[in-house]
Amino acid sequence: MKTREEREAIALAVLTAPVEITSATLAKQVGLTREMTRQIRLGLRYANVLPHLPRLEPDAMVRTCQDCSLFHHQPGREQSDNGSGSRTYGRCSIGIPEAAESLHYARGCGAFQR
Repeated sequence: MKTREEREAIALAVLTAPVEITSATLAKQVGLTREMTRQIRLGLRYANVLPHLPRLEPDAMVRTCQDCSLFHHQPGREQSDNGSGSRTYGRCSIGIPEAAESLHYARGCGAFQR
């Protein structure tokens, strides 16, 4: 059984970690299982610990900019500079520059709209 201080430290580490870090990676860093880390992020566990810190919506970790109604698609694909792949043309209508570079940026984006 963890003490209140230990639960607070774990919750703080999990809830303040960038959303781009997967639950599996974060779990290794804090010494928990992937599922426990995911449940803390969603507020299913430790919900009463540090309640002022935001929890993720259940689908926030699978969102992409391409799924957002604020992302304007343009037809076609472009070869990347190093030739390793391609990216979709498009832009975020509210100006998030990372949206055009990394279509997974919406993970945790507060402006995401279906």
